[in-house]
Amino acid sequence: MNSMYPTFSNKTAVIPEGQEVEFLDPPAYSPKVYLAGKMTGLSYQVMKEWRVAAAVKLKAAGFTIIDPTDQIDREEFTKTIHYDRDMGAYNLPATEVVDVNVYHMRRADIILAEFMFQEVSLGTVGEVIVAARELHKPVIAWGDNGAVSHAWVRRHLTAHRKQLEDAINFIIDVYRG
Repeated sequence: MNSMYPTFSNKTAVIPEGQEVEFLDPPAYSPKVYLAGKMTGLSYQVMKEWRVAAAVKLKAAGFTIIDPTDQIDREEFTKTIHYDRDMGAYNLPATEVVDVNVYHMRRADIILAEFMFQEVSLGTVGEVIVAARELHKPVIAWGDNGAVSHAWVRRHLTAHRKQLEDAINFIIDVYRG
């Protein structure tokens, strides 16, 4: 029967001219994970170490990684994020740092937040609260530096694991696309 409307099957359509058109499978969705964690006061290598380990495992499981440290030039690192005690300020404007991180968190589907270092990162605490409360993103925390037991942090976590590997496995089990 020759119809003026296309006829559809699971993977093809026959258009009125009688030509068969094949549908391509849509690309598989790759959930995006934002890697929130301490940067201030850490060396470039220490700052990147857990992020690289997480990225390798999550990418292998089909996730896309959004790592805010990817924007930091290793050679320029000390100039970029250096805290000047005499000036009492970072040499990057706070609004620039916060706004860029919020932009990237908005693009993400899931936040993986590090709480491993004993000196609490106020930036990480801020990211967790903004991501959960304002952006309605699930926040999976790992580490046990004491901040995760604070009521304000606990209230904004979807899940908490003591080890990075356990947090990654949770994300893969629950959020894989």
